[in-house]
Amino acid sequence: MKPSEVLQKGWTTNLIARDKNGHCISAHSPDATSWCFIGAAQKVLSPGEFIQFINLARAETGYMALSEWNDWVCRSQQEAIEIAKRVEAKMGL
Repeated sequence: MKPSEVLQKGWTTNLIARDKNGHCISAHSPDATSWCFIGAAQKVLSPGEFIQFINLARAETGYMALSEWNDWVCRSQQEAIEIAKRVEAKMGL
């Protein structure tokens, strides 16, 4: 599974991941139903892949703080998915 596929299942802001009731939860928890951009990457990538993904996403978005990019009030799930797909393509995922 790729981060973009995780984001397609559910996307959130202001927390790494949420359960079905909207509560904060670990990105790796089986009860998670939505993830932020970073949480989606944490869920499915190895530590080395995660670092590469984050660095490429920073370049792609122009934001050093990806949580700020993800949490911007006008950001959409589709934008997060599109950036994840571009980064995945650069990584050969």
